[in-house]
Amino acid sequence: MKIFCIDDLILGMSKIYRNAAFIISSSLLFVFRDGHHPIRGGCVGVRLILGVKEMSVVCELSVVPLGTKTASVSRYVADVLKILDKYPFKYELTAMGTIIEGELDDVLNAVKEAHNSVFSDEIVRVVTSLKIDERRDKTLSIQGKMKSVNSKL
Repeated sequence: MKIFCIDDLILGMSKIYRNAAFIISSSLLFVFRDGHHPIRGGCVGVRLILGVKEMSVVCELSVVPLGTKTASVSRYVADVLKILDKYPFKYELTAMGTIIEGELDDVLNAVKEAHNSVFSDEIVRVVTSLKIDERRDKTLSIQGKMKSVNSKL
């Protein structure tokens, strides 16, 4: 979560409860300082904390080079995983692709880098598939998705 602070923002409100937190939306949090009593009329100095929360996505990535000399692509998969290691997200290698859990911007940047890294003098065609699961009402995780399905078995 990225936090931005603006001290002593002056808000004119007819009734403000001090030292209470009000969630305005999923990305804004107002925190009022001092005491527990409402202030009537006038302006009050508050500390505004904007919590711009980037929601996690769960993705499945597959990068397939075409025209390799052998049927094996494990060398290319290993190279892609080395690229994913540079990013601040979790991933799990599976037999048919790689599952990634992270912030969307990080995932998209990593996928672009991974896709481009496979090209060479020998490899002139690459097929990259990316499935993105994004929810905006709650945070997704690989573990949470697995737990949800397993609880229904």
